[in-house]
Amino acid sequence: GVVGIALVAQVSLWFARNSPGFSDWLRAPAAARADADMRDLAEAMRWIRANTERNAVLVANAWTPENTRNDHWAALDRTLLGVHFYYSALSERRLWFEGHHYVLNGPLLSRRAAQASEFFYRGGPLRREEVSPAPVYVLVDHAIKDDAHRGLPSAARLFANPRISVYQLPPARNGTAEAVALQQD
Repeated sequence: GVVGIALVAQVSLWFARNSPGFSDWLRAPAAARADADMRDLAEAMRWIRANTERNAVLVANAWTPENTRNDHWAALDRTLLGVHFYYSALSERRLWFEGHHYVLNGPLLSRRAAQASEFFYRGGPLRREEVSPAPVYVLVDHAIKDDAHRGLPSAARLFANPRISVYQLPPARNGTAEAVALQQD
């Protein structure tokens, strides 16, 4: 009897505490609507999935030491860093450097982070042989507002919307590695 009374009291308290939220949930529309920023992100990831090779590798400006400092943690899709790996999940493509949470090789991670920073922010080269033998695409997320897109050649741009620009890294010629550096248009 005592256990039954305690159970009834707990259930009634739980229901009283949660019923307003449950009522709101029942009244909510069936489909949530994304804002323009999220629609642009989805459009870009669908484009990548439909127009790039399945083994393609993306190099993005979102996962660099400049963007993972404390003042930029929430810049990526309005969540905390490492909570949502949306580029790889939505595009179904591998990222060359996507956060630090599941990389076991620390020196490799540090080298990739430094190379990405040099390329996006200081005009350094991005060498195809250092990234991948597979096709390589550079993804610039303008929502981060870090000026990483300055100087990328417009002729190499394959896709652009207000949020994302996608550039292709050219293949190496004659067995030699070719580097693409930031240049002024």
